[in-house]
Amino acid sequence: MCLLAPPRGACGPGGRLSRPWKELRQELFRDPEFRKADEELEPAFQIAEAIIALRASKGLTQEQMAERAAIKRPMLGRIEGRQASACAS
Repeated sequence: MCLLAPPRGACGPGGRLSRPWKELRQELFRDPEFRKADEELEPAFQIAEAIIALRASKGLTQEQMAERAAIKRPMLGRIEGRQASACAS
């Protein structure tokens, strides 16, 4: 199951949620596979939140932070958006 996509039938016209997010979230977490995937991704979420907090505390833009980290700005955006692994290569 893709964690970034809302459950089937959740979006109405224009891509807007047809039900409140809280209700959809409860539905997702009733699925054991979704709960397991969420638990496995928690460390990545924590890393992303720490990076965002550090960047904000230093008053840096994504561009400035990416330069300091020797990565490209789009990669930092993906990391902060939890769409990429923060693994070192």
